[in-house]
Amino acid sequence: MLWRKTSNGTQTPEGERFVERILSISQTCRLNQQPLHAYLIDVHDARLTGQPIPSPIPATRAPPDPRPYPGDLNAYPRPPCVAH
Repeated sequence: MLWRKTSNGTQTPEGERFVERILSISQTCRLNQQPLHAYLIDVHDARLTGQPIPSPIPATRAPPDPRPYPGDLNAYPRPPCVAH
């Protein structure tokens, strides 16, 4: 959002797609703690050599925690209601 406000936008639909993709991959790399510049170099090298484009998501991700999220009260069984 801040980029769009300070950049005066794009001039073509192709420019819009480029910005969408760069901002998206930038966020993806940030969330996965991957350096954006190194990833873009890998993508460029792959294109030049005809190799598949590498994924920005590391292959060695930790499996999801099977336990319910502590804030999810619906994940825990409720005790039966007892009339007093």
